[in-house]
Amino acid sequence: MNNAKIHRYLKILRILRGKPMYTRQLLNIIGSWGDGYSLIIEMSSLGLIERYTAPCQNTHDAGQLRWCKYNKISDKGLKILEALEVLEEVSASG
Repeated sequence: MNNAKIHRYLKILRILRGKPMYTRQLLNIIGSWGDGYSLIIEMSSLGLIERYTAPCQNTHDAGQLRWCKYNKISDKGLKILEALEVLEEVSASG
């Protein structure tokens, strides 16, 4: 795995540490609709994030309920995120 992919994993894990997000929301934040979705699926298959379906607010029709696919950081993802952040601190301090 290359460093660029690790940094993208870190970015997504940091975002999801705050709160679960539905996929469209997450893709907008990371600014990557093409390979961003593939990355989310890959992270899910590795057990770094968990995906589930739940109702979400319909921005087009406030009275209409719609279902969204949510993404949240898994326990495994949180442990890996914490370990990588420690490594970042160690490498930054010299």
